[in-house]
Amino acid sequence: MPEMMPYVWLGVVLLALVTEAATAGLVSIWFIPGALVALALSLFEISVIWQACAFVVLSLVALIFGRRFIHPRGKIEKTNTDALIGQTAVITEPVCNVEGRGAAKVDGKIWSARTETEGDTLEVGEQVEIVDIRGVRLICRKKS
Repeated sequence: MPEMMPYVWLGVVLLALVTEAATAGLVSIWFIPGALVALALSLFEISVIWQACAFVVLSLVALIFGRRFIHPRGKIEKTNTDALIGQTAVITEPVCNVEGRGAAKVDGKIWSARTETEGDTLEVGEQVEIVDIRGVRLICRKKS
């Protein structure tokens, strides 16, 4: 069995590469460093137990620390719609929450719009601040 281990570890590397190529996210790339070190150990005829330990430890280290560099915590990327919050929009159709109507234009696109406060209304041409997005509606308030 020890003479077959280089082929086993090479198979693990190739399987991880194929799996990674077939998926959209980083799924199996974390096993490659561990498998490469285990492959090197097998070429020096180190015990299979040590090869397996090196594979497991290095794969876990790669998984834990690698993801931190790729997906840092605390850094939240805004989506296209999140980036609209705080921007100025222009009312293109009178906004009335009670009647459930209204539209605003921002960045060249027309959105359904509602006011932040239930009783408020907004008239065509008014400039408003976008304070939230709920579904496909901009939640707006008059600019002060």
